[in-house]
Amino acid sequence: MYAFFILFGLVSLLIVNIICGVISEKINKEKGYDGGFAWGFLLCVPGIVVTAVRPYRQTNETRNNTVIDVPHIFWCTGCGSTFSSNDSRHTECPTCKCKLKETTIPREDWRRLSDVEKLQLKKEFANGKHIKSSLYNDNNKEKTDSSSFSKADEIRKFKDLLDEGAITEEEYERAKAKLLS
Repeated sequence: MYAFFILFGLVSLLIVNIICGVISEKINKEKGYDGGFAWGFLLCVPGIVVTAVRPYRQTNETRNNTVIDVPHIFWCTGCGSTFSSNDSRHTECPTCKCKLKETTIPREDWRRLSDVEKLQLKKEFANGKHIKSSLYNDNNKEKTDSSSFSKADEIRKFKDLLDEGAITEEEYERAKAKLLS
């Protein structure tokens, strides 16, 4: 008789843990994360609370079939100014009428940065970092100004790749010969 109650209790506990795991995984998925079943299965209600208080991970994607548009910072290729906009079709600088590029930096994150950090990011934008490439196809890409990079800088980059093991000695020598010719 006791064995029946123990077995009934264990099966009930297992069913409750599975239900909590499924709920936790569903909440996690809605917030843009993978998994989450273990949180609910192992911790039950506290696991559901942990997944429920996590922030939404998705930006510019769909959540429940509605588009979430997170405003990003746009960088002007001409004057180097930055602008924020909710419209990803914003393509022209209001100041100098040059092409704007949307960055991967959300406006809220930009506001939290110090002036020094913003200046560093603007330099990185100029080098093509943190730029959303999905907005620009090959026809719209601007040509890189080859005079802004010296041959020595390029050779150093290839040497670093060689030292990291990303390229072979032969590839390094070929790239170096091509740059020097």
